[in-house]
Amino acid sequence: MFASALDGPNRGALLTGIRDSTGLGYSHDRGATWHRADGLETSTTNHECGAFAELRAGPHTGRLVAGCLGGMVYSDDRGATWGLSNLWADFVYRGASLITAQDGVLYARIEDPEPGFGLWASADGATWTRVGIVPTSAHLVGVGGGSAPAGVFYAVGRLTGEVHRSFDVGQTWEALGRVYDGPESVRINAVIVGPDGRLYAALTGTGTPDPHWGVYRTTGQVVPVGSEPAEAPGEAEATLRVWPNPAFRVLHVATSAGEAVLYDVLGREALHLRLGGRVGGVIEADVSGLAPGVYVVRTGGEAAVVTVQR
Repeated sequence: MFASALDGPNRGALLTGIRDSTGLGYSHDRGATWHRADGLETSTTNHECGAFAELRAGPHTGRLVAGCLGGMVYSDDRGATWGLSNLWADFVYRGASLITAQDGVLYARIEDPEPGFGLWASADGATWTRVGIVPTSAHLVGVGGGSAPAGVFYAVGRLTGEVHRSFDVGQTWEALGRVYDGPESVRINAVIVGPDGRLYAALTGTGTPDPHWGVYRTTGQVVPVGSEPAEAPGEAEATLRVWPNPAFRVLHVATSAGEAVLYDVLGREALHLRLGGRVGGVIEADVSGLAPGVYVVRTGGEAAVVTVQR
């Protein structure tokens, strides 16, 4: 696996998975020289990292996150050294298909020891919370926006080619069909959303003497394209602020709007905050009764991601 589409402080850094005890390599000179990353040598067992993401908002902007055979890891120095998240144990977890969905929350498919394939969420790449399931060992694609609060998730089976869709962060899945319905077995090697808003899947076949190889796409769009994007609030208009993040007992919410709502990653309302009459538009919200995890604060046309911890 290879990651090159890095922006911000990591522009120019390259990452690749290595099947050895290190599991990950990096280059800071556009590929001229490569080094093995530090921090993943937890045993003599071979590791490999094959999914990468970069946090582009919030207090950890620029942090790199990788999904590996041993689980999820993160780096704050452009990939040279890595820290282990709460999802790391030799050959117990297998992080894959790490994506960024709506509101900057990271999601990943993890091969849980029990009960199988889980859908996990994180706001910082270091602390992960299980929020749902994935129907099989699959490539996971997240599409933000639309009526689903956390976006729409597509799971494409690696060995079956079956396509499933979830509107509720992995609580339920709808079967949509298969990428390929021919007589031979196939392996799905990659799935992306193309610029035309369709899902594209690259596959290799096992038939003989001429195995079926190719790229397939959905007949319809999974992401609307061609419409004007919603106008983002200007810097002077952005009024929502939340702190501290992560929050442990009390969360401060500052906004000029009259109220705000906290939603969990399933889009369910967790707290409704009335801000009217508060001095400076700031309220202290008691979050000690909420389950630890990732939440979204919404007020008017603005939103912010916050993590509740214990």
